Amino acid sequence: MEEIDQKLDQWIHNSIIRAEVRESIVKAIHTHAKTVLSWDPLDVKVEAYKAGWIKCELNYKQNTNKDG
Repeated sequence: MEEIDQKLDQWIHNSIIRAEVRESIVKAIHTHAKTVLSWDPLDVKVEAYKAGWIKCELNYKQNTNKDG
């Protein structure tokens, strides 16, 4: 954050606007961090497996005219 503060000081001379921009940046960083931490690759793999299984089952039923 120190580097961001330095750039904001350099680019924005109005302290009120600089504080609002900094707050928005911090909020975006925290939102992104929560998203990254809540994303579980195992869940993605499980959902992909389920989708593939359902697709395979549907293809089997269509090709054999059976209920499975």
